[in-house]
Amino acid sequence: MKINRITIAILIILFLLPINVFADPSYGKVGADTNFNGDVGVPEGSGYYINGVLLSILENVVEDTTPQLGGDLDCQNKSITATQTVRFNGLYDNGNSGASVTIDWAKGQYQKVTVSENTLISFSNAFVGTLTLNINYSGNFTVGFNAGYTIQEEDGIEIVFTETNGAFDILKVYYYGTANTYVVGALLDVKD
Repeated sequence: MKINRITIAILIILFLLPINVFADPSYGKVGADTNFNGDVGVPEGSGYYINGVLLSILENVVEDTTPQLGGDLDCQNKSITATQTVRFNGLYDNGNSGASVTIDWAKGQYQKVTVSENTLISFSNAFVGTLTLNINYSGNFTVGFNAGYTIQEEDGIEIVFTETNGAFDILKVYYYGTANTYVVGALLDVKD
């Protein structure tokens, strides 16, 4: 039987292939920019190697001193307890209002808008909880709420917005789950 060069090359490749596939994995520290050459393994109890991806597991959340989320945190109807402080990055800026402005609660619990003409305020994506809205006036403009809303105020007394150039009002808006119904409190004409 005569064996040609191609058959020899195939036999050598098949012989050597299992050595690379079954070689012991190497271990090392892995960072965000780590490039892998060869097999990667994980010491028992420190993580998993799944479909070519190394997943490290923290033994305790306390070990991660600067955790970051890649998306929304879903607590699955559980509570966040024993917090000392919750910090927000700042106010979401809705820009100039125009004749109407829709405040999207999903943009943050602390927002601002500059009233640039007589304005009606609407809300979207409201959730049970509160929203703080800073209203800055760039002129003597009126402010009101969408006519389809029920606005509940302290003692049933309607809020009289400042509505003067350079003024600053702060609203605290509470939504308790009843469609288009909001409880509103206000700090009016806030000054330095």
